[in-house]
Amino acid sequence: MRRRSLGLTVASALLATALTACVADPPPAVPGSETSAPPQAPVTTGATVQVAIDGLGPGFNPHLASNSSSASRALAAMTLPSVFREVKEPDGRVTLAQNTDLIPAIEHPTPLQIVYTIRQDAQWSDGAPIAAEDFVYLWQSMTTAPDTVGSAPYRQIESVASGAGGKRVIVTLAAPLPGWRTLFQNLLPSHLIKGAPGGFNGAMREKIPASGAGYLVKRVDVARDEVTLERNDRYWAKPAVVDRIVLRRGGTAAQLANSVRNGDVQVVSVHGGPSLLAQLTSIYEVRAVEQVDPRVLSLTLNTRSKFLADVAVRRALLDAVNVDLLTTVGSGGDAVRPARAQVLAPSDPGYAPTMPARPAPAEAKARLERALAGAGYTLQSAPIPPSQSVPPTPLPPTTQPSGPSGSTDPSALPVPPSPSPGQNVQQYVRDGVPMFLRIGVPQGNVAAFAVASNATDQLRAMGVFASVVTLEPQVVAGTALLDGAVDAVVGWSSTGPTPAERFAARVECPAPPSEGGQQPTTSSAPSAPDLESDPAATTVGGNLAGLCDADLQVLALDGLRGGPIDLAAIDARLWSRATVLPILQDVTLTAVGPAVQGVTLEGPPRDGVFSGVEGWARS
Repeated sequence: MRRRSLGLTVASALLATALTACVADPPPAVPGSETSAPPQAPVTTGATVQVAIDGLGPGFNPHLASNSSSASRALAAMTLPSVFREVKEPDGRVTLAQNTDLIPAIEHPTPLQIVYTIRQDAQWSDGAPIAAEDFVYLWQSMTTAPDTVGSAPYRQIESVASGAGGKRVIVTLAAPLPGWRTLFQNLLPSHLIKGAPGGFNGAMREKIPASGAGYLVKRVDVARDEVTLERNDRYWAKPAVVDRIVLRRGGTAAQLANSVRNGDVQVVSVHGGPSLLAQLTSIYEVRAVEQVDPRVLSLTLNTRSKFLADVAVRRALLDAVNVDLLTTVGSGGDAVRPARAQVLAPSDPGYAPTMPARPAPAEAKARLERALAGAGYTLQSAPIPPSQSVPPTPLPPTTQPSGPSGSTDPSALPVPPSPSPGQNVQQYVRDGVPMFLRIGVPQGNVAAFAVASNATDQLRAMGVFASVVTLEPQVVAGTALLDGAVDAVVGWSSTGPTPAERFAARVECPAPPSEGGQQPTTSSAPSAPDLESDPAATTVGGNLAGLCDADLQVLALDGLRGGPIDLAAIDARLWSRATVLPILQDVTLTAVGPAVQGVTLEGPPRDGVFSGVEGWARS
C-alpha cells in the first residue's frame, strides 16, 4: 500500500483502506517498481476500481507471445497508444477504428505510402513526445526480435521516415498491404526501452515504463501479483473517469466469489471453470460471461533438430500423443476450447476441425516404429545420462475427451518405470546417438509446462525418451530453437489480427543472401536492436518450427497482399508437414458488479473487458 502523507484525515485513510481491501489475503507488500512520472500537484484520493486477475504473468510486452496473458493485454489497453484499435460492432463483428486522439489524419500519397500525422500534444507520461522514433523502433523490433506476435505485415515495410519534427511518419511498403490497419498497435516508449537492459524482449518484464493513454502504471508488486494504475494526468485527450484501478490476484474460486459478493472486487477477469461461473452469475446484480482469449497453446516440433528433420518421424511422433489428454492437462480444470485446426482458432468465423483422424494407440506405436526404422533408428540398450532422467508426470483425473481423436490414448499402453541415471535401457539409436527429445517451455508458463510434461509421459509409453527444459522466454523462441538446444516447444501463439497475417507469420523464412539480408533502413531512424546489448535479438519470427516451404510462402505472401486464401488446402498442407499440434484456445471469465458502470463484458478479443476503460465510473 502506498505511503500516505500525514495531512490525510483519518476518514480518508479509512476510506482508502476499504477501497483497497485484500482479495485473497496476499503476503505483506515488498518493494515494487515505480515508473518515472513527472512532478504532479497533490491529487485528492478518489474512486478506485478493484479488478481480480489470475496473476501478472511473465512480462508486459504485448508484442511477445511469451508475455501473452490477460494481465498484459489489460495493461496494454490502459497504457499503450495505437493507431487503430479493435472495436466490437453490435452484430458481433470486430473492426478496426482509427484512434483520432493520437492520429488525426492518415494520407496515402502513393499506393505504397502511408503518412501518419501525430497530434502535436501527444506525449508519454514522462513528458517525452510520442514521435516517429516510436514507430521506427516498433517496426525494427518486430522484424528483428524473437518471440514476436504479428510480425508478418511489418516485414512488408521498406522504410519508415520522420518529418515535421517527428510528428509525421512516412511509411513506404514493398507491395500493397490491405491489412495495413493492423500496423503500429500498442506503440512502446522507445526512448526508455531501446537502451534498457534486456531491450525489446526484457525491459518490460516487470513494468511498463511510461504511458501514452488514459492510465499509467504507478506500482508493480510481483510478489503480491498486484498492479496499481493511476489516471495519466499528461494524457492530452479526455481524462479517465476513475482515479485508480488496481489489478490483483483473485485467489480461489470461493475467495473470489466472496470478494465480489461483499463488494471488495468490482470487476473480474480470471480463468475458471463451470463452478466459478455459476457462483458469479448467482450473485445479485452481477453479470458474468465466458470470453475466448486471442491465444492458442500448441506443441511445435523444431525441424532444425537432428532428430526431427524427417517429416515421417515428425508425423509419427505427433500421432503418438493424445491431443485430447493434452487439452485436459493444459486446461487445469478451467474452461478452454479444444483447437483442432492449423490456421483458424475456435473463436474465428468459419472455424471447423481439420485435424486428420488419429490412429489407435497400437497402430500409432507401430507407425512410429516403422518411421524410426525408415530414418535409420534401431532399438539398442544404451545408458540414460543423469541430465536426461526425468520422472513421469502423474496423469490428470480422467475426463470425457472431446473431438475426433478420442481413440488415441497412450495411457492404454503399459508405461515402463523411469530409468535411473546411468541405467541401460532400450532406446532408439542412430549412428550411436540415442533419440532423446528436449521440449522447451517458457519460464512461468504453467499450462505449457503441464502439457510438455504430459507429452513426455505419453512419448515414454511409445518408447521415446524426452524431458522438459524450462528457459527464458526469448531463449526458447530464439537461440534455443536455432542452435537445436530444444527439439520442440510448447507455448502460446496469438490468434490475431487476421488469419492471413497469422498464416504468413507461421511460414515466413529469412530471404537468401542474394535476395535480402539488408537491415531495415530509414531516412532518420535509430539502429536495429544490438546483439551485444540484447543478445536475444536473434529472430525466428512466428515460424518456430523453422519449416521453409516455398509453396506455403508464396500462398502466404499472396494472402498478405490481398489474394484469395484456400484455408482448407493450406490446413491440409500444414498437417502433412507435421510441425505444429494445436491443443487449446484459452478462455477468460469476466464479471462486473453493480458498483461500476460503463464496463463492456464482451469486448473485442484483444482488449476484452478493458475496452473503453477510460469511461468506467464508480458509483
